[in-house]
Amino acid sequence: YRDGDTPEGEADYVICCVKVLPSIDRGALIKPWVGENTRIVLIENGIDIERDVADALPNNPIISCLAFIAVSRVAPGKIEHKAFGSLTMGAWPEGITDACRDIAERFEAGGIDVKLSEAVVGERWRKSLWNTPFNPLSVLAGGADTVTLLDTPGGEALARAMMAEVCAVAAADGHPMPEDAIDKNIAGTRKMPAYINSMALDYLNGRPMEIQAILGNVVALAEQHGVSTPRLTTMQVALAMRARLAAASD
Repeated sequence: YRDGDTPEGEADYVICCVKVLPSIDRGALIKPWVGENTRIVLIENGIDIERDVADALPNNPIISCLAFIAVSRVAPGKIEHKAFGSLTMGAWPEGITDACRDIAERFEAGGIDVKLSEAVVGERWRKSLWNTPFNPLSVLAGGADTVTLLDTPGGEALARAMMAEVCAVAAADGHPMPEDAIDKNIAGTRKMPAYINSMALDYLNGRPMEIQAILGNVVALAEQHGVSTPRLTTMQVALAMRARLAAASD
Protein backbone atom coordinates (compact mmCIF):
# COMPACT_ATOMS: atom_id res chain seq x y z
CA TYR A 1 0.00 0.00 0.00
CA ARG A 2 1.42 3.39 -0.94
CA ASP A 3 0.14 6.96 -1.20
CA GLY A 4 1.21 10.00 -3.17
CA ASP A 5 3.91 11.02 -0.71
CA THR A 6 5.76 7.71 -0.97
CA PRO A 7 8.75 7.47 -3.33
CA GLU A 8 8.10 5.41 -6.46
CA GLY A 9 8.68 1.72 -5.83
CA GLU A 10 8.50 2.08 -2.05
CA ALA A 11 5.38 1.14 -0.10
CA ASP A 12 4.03 2.77 3.04
CA TYR A 13 2.96 -0.67 4.20
CA VAL A 14 3.55 -4.16 2.93
CA ILE A 15 0.76 -6.47 4.08
CA CYS A 16 1.76 -10.12 4.19
CA CYS A 17 -1.07 -12.67 4.52
CA VAL A 18 0.55 -15.83 3.18
CA LYS A 19 0.61 -19.12 5.08
CA VAL A 20 3.55 -19.44 7.48
CA LEU A 21 5.21 -22.47 5.91
CA PRO A 22 8.84 -23.66 5.91
CA SER A 23 8.75 -23.60 2.09
CA ILE A 24 7.93 -19.87 1.93
CA ASP A 25 10.66 -17.29 2.58
CA ARG A 26 8.42 -14.41 3.58
CA GLY A 27 11.29 -11.95 3.88
CA ALA A 28 12.42 -12.61 0.31
CA LEU A 29 8.81 -12.59 -0.89
CA ILE A 30 8.06 -9.04 0.28
CA LYS A 31 11.55 -7.52 -0.07
CA PRO A 32 10.98 -6.08 -3.59
CA TRP A 33 8.28 -3.77 -2.15
CA VAL A 34 10.15 -2.77 1.00
CA GLY A 35 11.94 0.55 1.18
CA GLU A 36 13.63 2.53 3.93
CA ASN A 37 10.34 3.79 5.40
CA THR A 38 8.13 0.75 4.79
CA ARG A 39 6.26 -0.83 7.69
CA ILE A 40 5.55 -4.55 7.47
CA VAL A 41 2.11 -5.82 8.50
CA LEU A 42 1.88 -9.56 9.16
CA ILE A 43 -1.73 -10.81 9.17
CA GLU A 44 -0.94 -14.44 9.92
CA ASN A 45 -1.53 -17.18 12.44
CA GLY A 46 0.92 -18.82 14.80
CA ILE A 47 3.33 -18.17 17.63
CA ASP A 48 6.77 -16.57 17.19
CA ILE A 49 6.18 -16.03 13.47
CA GLU A 50 7.61 -12.50 13.29
CA ARG A 51 11.24 -13.32 14.00
CA ASP A 52 12.19 -14.66 10.55
CA VAL A 53 10.86 -11.55 8.82
CA ALA A 54 12.51 -9.25 11.37
CA ASP A 55 15.86 -10.99 10.84
CA ALA A 56 15.52 -10.66 7.05
CA LEU A 57 14.47 -6.99 7.15
CA PRO A 58 15.88 -5.64 10.44
CA ASN A 59 15.43 -1.95 9.63
CA ASN A 60 11.69 -2.10 8.99
CA PRO A 61 9.23 -2.07 11.91
CA ILE A 62 6.75 -4.92 12.10
CA ILE A 63 3.07 -4.61 12.93
CA SER A 64 1.83 -8.01 14.03
CA CYS A 65 -1.83 -8.65 13.29
CA LEU A 66 -4.37 -11.38 13.96
CA ALA A 67 -7.56 -11.97 11.99
CA PHE A 68 -10.52 -13.30 13.96
CA ILE A 69 -12.87 -14.68 11.33
CA ALA A 70 -14.41 -18.05 10.61
CA VAL A 71 -14.29 -18.13 6.83
CA SER A 72 -13.68 -20.84 4.25
CA ARG A 73 -12.79 -20.66 0.56
CA VAL A 74 -15.11 -23.34 -0.78
CA ALA A 75 -14.32 -22.81 -4.48
CA PRO A 76 -12.22 -20.47 -6.64
CA GLY A 77 -13.52 -16.97 -5.95
CA LYS A 78 -16.17 -18.24 -3.52
CA ILE A 79 -15.91 -17.48 0.22
CA GLU A 80 -18.23 -18.77 2.93
CA HIS A 81 -18.32 -16.53 6.01
CA LYS A 82 -19.40 -18.46 9.11
CA ALA A 83 -18.81 -16.05 12.00
CA PHE A 84 -16.82 -13.13 13.43
CA GLY A 85 -14.68 -10.66 11.48
CA SER A 86 -12.14 -8.37 13.16
CA LEU A 87 -8.43 -7.62 13.45
CA THR A 88 -6.19 -7.24 16.48
CA MET A 89 -2.82 -5.61 15.97
CA GLY A 90 0.13 -3.98 17.67
CA ALA A 91 3.78 -3.19 17.17
CA TRP A 92 6.07 -6.21 17.50
CA PRO A 93 7.28 -7.15 20.03
CA GLU A 94 5.20 -4.66 21.99
CA GLY A 95 3.60 -1.23 22.02
CA ILE A 96 1.29 0.83 19.82
CA THR A 97 3.00 3.15 17.35
CA ASP A 98 1.67 5.94 15.14
CA ALA A 99 1.99 3.50 12.24
CA CYS A 100 -0.31 1.07 14.07
CA ARG A 101 -2.91 3.78 14.54
CA ASP A 102 -2.58 4.86 10.92
CA ILE A 103 -3.05 1.41 9.36
CA ALA A 104 -5.86 0.67 11.82
CA GLU A 105 -7.69 3.80 10.65
CA ARG A 106 -7.29 2.67 7.04
CA PHE A 107 -8.78 -0.74 7.80
CA GLU A 108 -11.61 0.85 9.80
CA ALA A 109 -12.38 3.15 6.86
CA GLY A 110 -13.02 -0.03 4.91
CA GLY A 111 -15.50 -1.26 7.49
CA ILE A 112 -13.22 -3.62 9.42
CA ASP A 113 -13.24 -3.59 13.24
CA VAL A 114 -9.73 -3.21 14.65
CA LYS A 115 -8.42 -3.59 18.19
CA LEU A 116 -5.01 -2.13 19.02
CA SER A 117 -2.96 -3.94 21.65
CA GLU A 118 0.12 -2.91 23.62
CA ALA A 119 1.02 -6.61 23.99
CA VAL A 120 0.42 -8.29 20.64
CA VAL A 121 2.44 -11.38 21.59
CA GLY A 122 -0.05 -11.99 24.38
CA GLU A 123 -2.84 -11.62 21.82
CA ARG A 124 -1.15 -14.26 19.69
CA TRP A 125 -1.17 -16.62 22.66
CA ARG A 126 -4.86 -15.95 23.23
CA LYS A 127 -5.64 -16.87 19.63
CA SER A 128 -3.37 -19.91 19.84
CA LEU A 129 -5.44 -21.09 22.77
CA TRP A 130 -8.00 -22.08 20.12
CA ASN A 131 -5.88 -22.66 17.02
CA THR A 132 -3.20 -24.86 18.57
CA PRO A 133 -5.60 -27.56 19.79
CA PHE A 134 -8.44 -27.31 17.29
CA ASN A 135 -6.61 -26.93 13.97
CA PRO A 136 -4.28 -29.95 14.25
CA LEU A 137 -6.92 -32.03 16.04
CA SER A 138 -9.31 -31.50 13.13
CA VAL A 139 -6.65 -32.89 10.79
CA LEU A 140 -6.08 -35.97 12.93
CA ALA A 141 -9.85 -36.46 12.89
CA GLY A 142 -9.86 -36.52 9.09
CA GLY A 143 -10.95 -32.93 8.52
CA ALA A 144 -13.66 -32.83 11.19
CA ASP A 145 -15.73 -29.73 11.87
CA THR A 146 -16.08 -28.04 15.24
CA VAL A 147 -19.39 -29.71 16.12
CA THR A 148 -17.88 -33.16 15.51
CA LEU A 149 -14.81 -32.33 17.59
CA LEU A 150 -16.81 -31.12 20.59
CA ASP A 151 -19.80 -33.48 20.44
CA THR A 152 -17.87 -36.73 20.04
CA PRO A 153 -17.72 -38.41 23.49
CA GLY A 154 -14.53 -37.21 25.14
CA GLY A 155 -13.94 -34.61 22.44
CA GLU A 156 -14.58 -31.51 24.52
CA ALA A 157 -12.57 -32.92 27.44
CA LEU A 158 -9.63 -33.56 25.09
CA ALA A 159 -9.85 -30.06 23.63
CA ARG A 160 -9.97 -28.55 27.12
CA ALA A 161 -6.93 -30.55 28.22
CA MET A 162 -4.92 -29.39 25.21
CA MET A 163 -6.02 -25.81 25.80
CA ALA A 164 -4.82 -26.10 29.39
CA GLU A 165 -1.40 -27.10 28.06
CA VAL A 166 -1.35 -24.01 25.82
CA CYS A 167 -2.24 -21.87 28.85
CA ALA A 168 0.67 -23.36 30.80
CA VAL A 169 3.17 -22.60 28.02
CA ALA A 170 1.81 -19.08 27.55
CA ALA A 171 2.17 -18.38 31.28
CA ALA A 172 5.74 -19.68 31.27
CA ASP A 173 6.44 -17.39 28.30
CA GLY A 174 5.19 -14.39 30.26
CA HIS A 175 1.64 -14.18 28.91
CA PRO A 176 -0.79 -15.75 31.39
CA MET A 177 -4.38 -16.26 30.26
CA PRO A 178 -7.51 -15.21 32.16
CA GLU A 179 -8.92 -18.02 34.31
CA ASP A 180 -12.09 -18.20 32.23
CA ALA A 181 -10.30 -18.22 28.85
CA ILE A 182 -10.95 -21.90 28.13
CA ASP A 183 -14.62 -21.72 29.12
CA LYS A 184 -15.16 -18.65 26.91
CA ASN A 185 -13.45 -20.27 23.94
CA ILE A 186 -15.50 -23.44 24.24
CA ALA A 187 -18.73 -21.46 24.64
CA GLY A 188 -17.89 -19.31 21.61
CA THR A 189 -17.10 -22.39 19.54
CA ARG A 190 -20.41 -24.00 20.44
CA LYS A 191 -22.25 -20.88 19.28
CA MET A 192 -20.67 -21.17 15.83
CA PRO A 193 -22.22 -23.27 13.08
CA ALA A 194 -20.25 -26.40 12.16
CA TYR A 195 -16.93 -24.93 11.01
CA ILE A 196 -14.09 -26.65 9.17
CA ASN A 197 -11.00 -24.60 9.98
CA SER A 198 -8.35 -23.57 7.47
CA MET A 199 -5.86 -26.27 8.43
CA ALA A 200 -8.50 -28.96 7.99
CA LEU A 201 -9.38 -27.53 4.56
CA ASP A 202 -5.70 -27.52 3.60
CA TYR A 203 -5.49 -31.16 4.65
CA LEU A 204 -8.64 -32.16 2.75
CA ASN A 205 -7.33 -30.43 -0.39
CA GLY A 206 -3.81 -31.80 -0.18
CA ARG A 207 -2.19 -28.43 0.54
CA PRO A 208 0.74 -27.72 2.91
CA MET A 209 -0.33 -27.04 6.51
CA GLU A 210 0.93 -24.54 9.10
CA ILE A 211 1.83 -27.26 11.60
CA GLN A 212 5.07 -25.66 12.76
CA ALA A 213 3.73 -22.13 13.21
CA ILE A 214 0.57 -23.16 15.04
CA LEU A 215 1.66 -26.27 16.96
CA GLY A 216 5.39 -26.90 16.61
CA ASN A 217 6.47 -23.48 17.89
CA VAL A 218 4.27 -23.92 20.97
CA VAL A 219 5.82 -27.32 21.71
CA ALA A 220 9.30 -25.87 21.16
CA LEU A 221 8.62 -23.08 23.65
CA ALA A 222 7.22 -25.64 26.09
CA GLU A 223 10.51 -27.54 25.92
CA GLN A 224 12.46 -24.29 26.29
CA HIS A 225 10.50 -23.37 29.45
CA GLY A 226 10.39 -26.90 30.87
CA VAL A 227 6.59 -27.20 30.58
CA SER A 228 5.06 -30.63 30.09
CA THR A 229 2.70 -30.83 27.09
CA PRO A 230 2.01 -34.56 26.58
CA ARG A 231 -1.11 -34.12 24.45
CA LEU A 232 0.29 -31.38 22.22
CA THR A 233 3.53 -33.30 21.78
CA THR A 234 1.65 -36.48 20.93
CA MET A 235 -0.40 -34.58 18.37
CA GLN A 236 2.74 -33.11 16.79
CA VAL A 237 4.39 -36.54 16.48
CA ALA A 238 1.21 -38.10 15.06
CA LEU A 239 0.96 -35.37 12.43
CA ALA A 240 4.62 -35.85 11.54
CA MET A 241 3.90 -39.56 11.02
CA ARG A 242 0.95 -38.70 8.78
CA ALA A 243 3.11 -36.27 6.76
CA ARG A 244 5.88 -38.85 6.39
CA LEU A 245 3.41 -41.45 5.16
CA ALA A 246 1.93 -38.98 2.66
CA ALA A 247 5.40 -38.06 1.37
CA ALA A 248 6.28 -41.73 0.92
CA SER A 249 3.11 -42.36 -1.08
CA ASP A 250 3.97 -39.50 -3.45
